[in-house]
Amino acid sequence: MKIKVNKQAQSKKLIDTRNVVVLIAKDCAERGINRFNHAYPKGYGFDAHQLIKEVEEYTEDSVYAGHKSVSNGTIKFSIR
Repeated sequence: MKIKVNKQAQSKKLIDTRNVVVLIAKDCAERGINRFNHAYPKGYGFDAHQLIKEVEEYTEDSVYAGHKSVSNGTIKFSIR
């Protein structure tokens, strides 16, 4: 049995997840909160570090997470 990997679907899911994180960050920033946690989805073909990189690049590092910010299936994001 062969398993096909749909790269386009993986890319779309990564972008959708990134957009959700950015919306949460925007809402937190408007309320004066500078940190929040987000559970990252597993089994979609990308890991937490790829999501962190995508969010940091998209927001030009105004929303960021360090390498030690991933634990127990959640990512701790910070807002500048």
